[in-house]
Parts: sequence; structure tokens; C-alpha cells
Amino acid sequence: MKTEVLFINLNFQSKIKSISQITVGPPLGLGYLAAVLEKENVKVKILDANALGLSKNEILTYVKKIKPRIIGLSAVTPTINQVHNLAQEIKKILPLVKILIGGVHASTLPKDTLKRFNFFDIVVLFEGEGIISDLIKSILQNKSLLKINGIAYRQKKSIKLNKYKGYINDLDLLPFPARHLLPMRKYRSVVSNHFTTIIAMRGCYAKCNYCAVPFFSGRTIRRRSSKNIVQEMIECYKKYGTRHFSFLDDTFTTNIKWVHEFCDEIMNSILNKKITWMCLTRVDNVNEEMLQHMKNSGCMKIEFGIESGSQKILDFSKKGLKKDQIKKAFRLSKKVGLPTLGFIILNMPLETKETIKQTKKFVLDLDPDFLQVSFATPYPGTDLEMYANKNKLKIDDNWSKMIFLKNITMENKNLSKKELMKLKKDLERSFYLRPKYLMNLIRFTIKHKTYKPILRSVFNGFKELIFN
Repeated sequence: MKTEVLFINLNFQSKIKSISQITVGPPLGLGYLAAVLEKENVKVKILDANALGLSKNEILTYVKKIKPRIIGLSAVTPTINQVHNLAQEIKKILPLVKILIGGVHASTLPKDTLKRFNFFDIVVLFEGEGIISDLIKSILQNKSLLKINGIAYRQKKSIKLNKYKGYINDLDLLPFPARHLLPMRKYRSVVSNHFTTIIAMRGCYAKCNYCAVPFFSGRTIRRRSSKNIVQEMIECYKKYGTRHFSFLDDTFTTNIKWVHEFCDEIMNSILNKKITWMCLTRVDNVNEEMLQHMKNSGCMKIEFGIESGSQKILDFSKKGLKKDQIKKAFRLSKKVGLPTLGFIILNMPLETKETIKQTKKFVLDLDPDFLQVSFATPYPGTDLEMYANKNKLKIDDNWSKMIFLKNITMENKNLSKKELMKLKKDLERSFYLRPKYLMNLIRFTIKHKTYKPILRSVFNGFKELIFN
């Protein structure tokens, strides 16, 4: 039967690839939407051009071949122009196709997105699972969109914005992402070639001024049950041979009781001792007992936001943390033998050479097992963008450059772009080119038998450090 809906994940990997970012994960958002539509017997496909390494022309050839009636696209700020360019080319092939756009950028600026980008027809706001079925049915049946919750669309010469009715409270009611529509063997991470991402919750209570997650997913954390999550993990383990799971949640350990329940659920299942997993959380939400339990259940890495070694910068970012809390979290992780990754953000508006010097010393003292260094980026809708505008800090108006791992898109009154790039490279080289780091990496590789992924990561990292 003819495909009615095609979701496309654009090929963006080459744009974000860096020392600490070579992971290629599945487009879970599209997977969830496809799963919801399949339950309604809608004929749907997903083309993950990112994992398959497809060019724009190859995407267009596929679109021309299957001729869907509706195409769904997703974009963040750095990819919105690229995604719209694809939409424009698709309309040349299929003039009558309806093109939906979702994601954090379009949800932040729905009216602007339709005004600025003529080839998007409908914006799907925030979490689309509660919207997509009614929307698709209305389009396929040529019905009015007036009563469809949470969309923006053109109505004659104006843009209509239908109110979003709220987030999905019971995440256990969602079907698992339609991974059978995805090229599961193509996904890989720094530590595994048998890998997938997974979410345990949505929302974040934190007030970090550089982050759009609370706006997009809400400030109330909604958790799936441990049993529901482990059932999804078992499905991946049995069907696709998945051996490593990376949780995308920003604050995985905010509910310590829930974390213990989750660890117990894994250890009482067929996954015990057969899979590994990793997560991201805040340093003020861990204790020794929980970290040990996580490690015992297969957690092989925990990621923390350090952000800066300057308390002044931490306070400015509204992170709500003290340096002593960061030190304690890394100390406890080392005590139980749980490897860590630390995130650093350079170029906050108050950044100076001295604050970066403090950050460098702080990072080397903490000695995480892995490190990611990025630049503060004033994404639309964030408090950081509002601060930059209020204080007349120049922001690059080319959204395609807003790749936080690589580009500086916000003016700094104290440091030039050239100086910031040099200081970032110095920090990365000081961390990665230490004999101690290399020994830690060798031990990690041998312990977890992650030879090929680590070698790929090391090759990419040294190429970036030495030649770029």
C-alpha cells in the first residue's frame, strides 16, 4: 500500500562532529510519532538520512520513488535553514505534498517559522504524539485544521496558531519508538557499535540560562515507570542486539528512590550483566549508595555539567550549583569506580582569560574520564539570548552557525573569537594529551571491550587536536 506519511531525519553528522561528539543515534522523536501513527493504521516510513549518510539528492530520489502525501521534518536552530532547503526541493517534485515541521526551533518561533520559511505548511508544537494522529487524519481527509490542538498553519493570508493543550503526563501510555523503521545497525557511540538512545523522562526543573529544554518539555519532570523502560530495553536487546543504552534525559537522578527501582528492575531482568548504560545528571543529585547501585546494574558512565571553574560564571548561568558540589560528585564517582564525562561551556558573557584559566585548573583537578568543551550559544527563546540582546552583545544572525561545539556566535566584550578558539584548543589539549588520560582510556577500553568504537573516537579526537 502507498506510503501516506514519510518522516525524514536530515544528514547533519558532518556539521556537529568534534572531539567528543561522534555518536550517531536514532531520531527518537520521529520514532515515537511513527509508532503512534502505526497504531492508527497509517502507512508510515522513516528515512534516517543522517545514519545512512544520504545526500540531499539521494533523499529526493527516495521521496520521488515513494511519493508520500505528507512529509514530516524536524529541526533545531542550526539545521532549520538546511531543512527548509530540502522542503523547497521536495515541493518541486511533489507540489501538493504537505510538509510538517517540528522540533524546538519551530516550537519556539512558530509564526516566525511559517513567515520566514514558505515551504513549511504546518508547525507541530512541542510534544507531537498527542497531536499527530488527528492532524494526519485531517490532512488525508481534507478536513479543517481549526480544531487540531497545538499547531500553527497558514489560513488564507494570515497565520493561525492553535493553542497547545499541554504535555503528556503518563509517558507509559506512549508506544515504544518504531525502531523497526530505522536502520538500527547504523547507530554507534563512543563506547559501542550495538547502541541506541532512550528516554526515561521529559521536562527539567533547572533554570540554566543557556538551555531551552524547560521551555520545550516543561519544568515538571514526568517519569516513565522503571518496568516500562526496561521492557523497551529488553525489546531492543532481543530484536536488534542492542548492548548499550544512552539515556538522553538531562537530570536522570533527581528522584533517588526511582533510580534504585530502575537499577533493581534491570538486575532482576534478563538484561542483568548483559547490557551497559549511561546517563546525564546534575552533581547535586547523586550520593555514594546510588552511584554504586547504578554501577552494579550496568551503568558504565555518568555525565555531569561542570560548565565552568569560575563560581562567578556558574552563578551567572543560573546553574544553581557551587564548586564544592561538583567536586563531591566527581569524588564519589571515582570512589565507586564509575567513569565520568564533564561538560564545559566557554564564552558566557562574563568570561575572561582568568575565568577560563580557573576552568582549566578545575577540570584537571576533577580529572573526568571524558570531556566535552562547547561555546555558550544564545538559542532563540533562551534567557541567554534575552541577556545578549538587552546588553547589546552581537549575535550571529546566521542560524546555521549555531553549532555549540564548534562556533562562537555571541560577542564577548573581553575576548576576541580568535582568543576564545585558542583558549578552547589549549584546554582540550591540556586534558586529552596527558599521559594520565591515555592510561585511563586504555583501562576503560580493556574493561569494557570497546576497542573499535574507542579507536574510532581516538583517531577523530587526535585529528581534531593536532590538525585543526
